[in-house]
Amino acid sequence: MAEKQKEDSKENIVEKEINQIDGAKATSIAREYLEQNFGNVGMLYYRLENLERNTEETKFYVICSLLSAFGSKERLYYKIKVNIADGNILEVWRSKPTKEEEAEITLTRINFKEA
Repeated sequence: MAEKQKEDSKENIVEKEINQIDGAKATSIAREYLEQNFGNVGMLYYRLENLERNTEETKFYVICSLLSAFGSKERLYYKIKVNIADGNILEVWRSKPTKEEEAEITLTRINFKEA
């Protein structure tokens, strides 16, 4: 019985590592999409806010933010749905320039050019 628990805990550790790898891949895909749109200077103030797995195994929501303009204190928040299986961006939502201390952020779905 103790051996079975050890095996189960080892499987849980391996599953967590895979999830971290998947999360890193999703974040990388979303960051690349933003860098293509804003350039590498715009990415200097990139911040990952949250990462959520969708109900499907290979799809993630990457929630991140950038400064709305150089020297600004307002941020643009993005929610990007990523499929890590094929590297595609599925949907993108963006906020209006928002101050960090605002409690509520409203996201609007935007049209984007699919690769």
